[in-house]
Amino acid sequence: GDEFMILDIGCGFGKHSREVAKLYPRSKITAIDMDQFSIDNAKKELTKSGLQNIEYLCMKGGQLPEKWANKFDFVIINDVLHDSYEVDEILKGIKRVIKRDGFAAAYDPAVSSYHKKVINVATAQYFLPFSLFICLPVSSMGPSEGLGVGWGYERRKQKIEEHGFRVVQVGDKDIETIQESIVFQKM
Repeated sequence: GDEFMILDIGCGFGKHSREVAKLYPRSKITAIDMDQFSIDNAKKELTKSGLQNIEYLCMKGGQLPEKWANKFDFVIINDVLHDSYEVDEILKGIKRVIKRDGFAAAYDPAVSSYHKKVINVATAQYFLPFSLFICLPVSSMGPSEGLGVGWGYERRKQKIEEHGFRVVQVGDKDIETIQESIVFQKM
């Protein structure tokens, strides 16, 4: 069936969670963001949409409630990890709240972690300037170093694996190929 418990971490104004809610009307989506302004906007849009299967909450991705243990079939982390200053906390939380057979999907710009691999790559040339002025400052607001887009696919994948997840191939792209998405499960 298509009755899933879905968590959207860093939902922003909630556009993606509303699209998922339409695709899976029998599923329950919990969408969170640390920014109250974004959550307020998401709730306004939700009222307009008439969708009944989403709950928007203001909270940090690294502070998921204990009562959510083993609750979610899918966790979506769209354009969040490279902007975050609490990647380890987010990944620990996902490991706790995802069901044994659940999947998580992290989406970040498809840029290599290695400078020699970004020369003359259009995606890198597009995203790296934005990163300098948005992603790096935001991800530098916490106690650890800022990551930004330059953190890249390889180091992001390595970090996910360090937290005891197995990266799985979806579609025809090998998991060693630099790409936007990293889909992963508990080992």
